[in-house]
Amino acid sequence: MAMAAACALSFTACHDDDDDDDKDYVADFTTINQVSYIPGAQTAAQKLGLNAFMLSDVNGYTDVTCYMSADTTEITPNMQISEEMFENFYGGICPTAFTADDEAYDYFRPACGTYRSGSGALVCNSGTLCRALFMRRHFSVSLSAALGLLNTGDMKGLWVCPTAAYNLLTTEEGRTALGVSSSPKNVEIRFVVYAYIKTIGLSSWSAFANMLKTNVKESDVKAKNYAVLAKTDANGNWTVKKDWQYVDLDDVEDYYVFECVLQVVDPSTGKTVSSFSLEDYGDGTNGLNYCMIDDITCESGSLF
Repeated sequence: MAMAAACALSFTACHDDDDDDDKDYVADFTTINQVSYIPGAQTAAQKLGLNAFMLSDVNGYTDVTCYMSADTTEITPNMQISEEMFENFYGGICPTAFTADDEAYDYFRPACGTYRSGSGALVCNSGTLCRALFMRRHFSVSLSAALGLLNTGDMKGLWVCPTAAYNLLTTEEGRTALGVSSSPKNVEIRFVVYAYIKTIGLSSWSAFANMLKTNVKESDVKAKNYAVLAKTDANGNWTVKKDWQYVDLDDVEDYYVFECVLQVVDPSTGKTVSSFSLEDYGDGTNGLNYCMIDDITCESGSLF
């Protein structure tokens, strides 16, 4: 059985023309199809009082990593997203459990006030431990689930939007509410994507666990396309791009694991700067280390 699975995983999924949108697979996280612990991350998470989950979309094809406080209610297969589940969200990527115009969730809902499609999206919060990862094919340590890796084809892209907290950057009153005392000049807040693991096989589970132990570095494989969520001019005045933006990931289409990262960048050099920090939501912090992603899109694939 193991040999058969290894052979099956060595095939490249066949797919149709990239321009044929009817053949695309768009992830849907309104329901959690499969739940598993993140291999290599659970022990470290528990030391912080967290649970580290991998959540599969409604069809069980695409995964996201989600870190939650350990006292959260049990997450089960075919579970509808609940408000209690989101309120225990600590980091990584979590499906929403609120409407796009709910002002009680200004630090998490979309800045434009609408979801890209459907009745929800994903809140993304990247960090050193709670890394915001998504996988274009179901990623599991179980051999039987490994066969599910062949359900989708190459990665195509996703949509991203800043949270409503970003809207506060454009007024002095709003910046005070965020705790932003001064604004850097000529910087961009970018949503960037890093790619990992190009070959899938039975050793990929250990490769995934080892990947979690390393931090993002500039030398890692970085998608060439990105989205600018907000930027400042030479006087430090902010402009927020509040609408949903598409990030094309064709140049890293054959990777399996992707990491979403928010960076403050000097556009003249492309290098990150330390003059302005994106901080997790909480008392005395600006809450800008969150964004929303939706419609993670892959080509459809099959064994034949």
